Formats: sequence, structure tokens, C-alpha cells
Amino acid sequence: MFPFTDNTSEAAVASFKDVPANHWAKSSIDAAVTKGYLNGYSDGTFKPGATVTRAEFAALLARVSKGTPEVEQANAFKDLTGHWSETEVNLAISLGFERKWRSGSALDLQLRMKITSKR
Repeated sequence: MFPFTDNTSEAAVASFKDVPANHWAKSSIDAAVTKGYLNGYSDGTFKPGATVTRAEFAALLARVSKGTPEVEQANAFKDLTGHWSETEVNLAISLGFERKWRSGSALDLQLRMKITSKR
């Protein structure tokens, strides 16, 4: 769901091959994609049953936050140097989100959709 592509069009919303029209979270997924919070994977999937990594969650926090950091944090996590999420993780940290996410921590899809659909 997160190595975000640059495609946030309505057409992309309908094209996730692993999110059928009758999926319980389809409308929330569509809303989050339309708002630019989530885009899915480059292989055309959304992976609605997948767990969320700390990089993915930090990227989500950076995308839904409306604040501007007073000081920009660089290299918040050395293991993310060159990773797709590096810029967004650094932004999330700069905005004051927690630095101590446990690697491999997971959120379930229902919680993710509650977070994104309320914005």
C-alpha cells in the first residue's frame, strides 16, 4: 500500500486488482487515495491485508499532516538512507511524531482506514 506511486487519479482508485468492489474498506481506500494519502504499489495492488511498517506509517503521517516543521530533521533513521520513505519519515519526525517506532510494528487496515477517512 505504500511505496507510493505518483498516480492518485480516480482511475487508479478503481484499478487495484486486489480490492474488489465489494471489499469492506473500498470506499475508505478510495477516499484515502483520492486525497493523496495512499497510492498503492507499483504492481497495481493495494495489499489491504498487509501490515504497515514504520516507514509506511511515517509516510502516512507526513502526508496527512498539515503543519510545517520549524526545524527540518535529516537522517532520522540511518537504515532509511536511500529508501523510498526517507524524505517523508524525516518530515514526520520534523513535525514532532515519535522517533521510537519499533521496526516491524503493524497497524491493521481498519485502524488505518479510520485514520485516513476522518480527514
